[in-house]
Amino acid sequence: MILVLFPGLLLGTGCLHHTQDSGHYQGGPGYDPDLDGSGDVSTGPTIQQLRQRQARLNRLRSRRLKARRRKVAKMKRRQAKQLRHYHAKMGRLAKKIQKYRKVIANLNWRARALLTRYRNFGYVSPRQQHHLRALRSRLWRYRRGVIRVQHRMYRLRYRYMTRYGHFP
Repeated sequence: MILVLFPGLLLGTGCLHHTQDSGHYQGGPGYDPDLDGSGDVSTGPTIQQLRQRQARLNRLRSRRLKARRRKVAKMKRRQAKQLRHYHAKMGRLAKKIQKYRKVIANLNWRARALLTRYRNFGYVSPRQQHHLRALRSRLWRYRRGVIRVQHRMYRLRYRYMTRYGHFP
């Protein structure tokens, strides 16, 4: 009785995964559109419909990808612009400072290293930017005559005094 009804199941073809089934693809060698024997052969979407659906999905996907690409390009442009401005700014600053290099070397002991570093690499870390700005303000105070250039000896003595409370 069972053999008559489900010969496929007992033979093992029913145990295949649905994509491995020989009749899964329309027009495959073991393909029979009348699956349940009822005479109804409408078996889901046709190849054409599948293709159209895939095409639509692809269009949507490519649209999304294009939008993403545009966004990335925009971000990159902005970043490049920021960098250009930053480099220009630091360059102007360094130029100003180069002019008063001797003065600065006395005003701030970090100056010399900073300037050579900027000249060589063109990059100044945030901490060094802070020092450069400090230098700039000192420079202006020096030019206005608010502060005088300190001689190295004074500076050494000051540092020594703050540490040990006396000078030799």
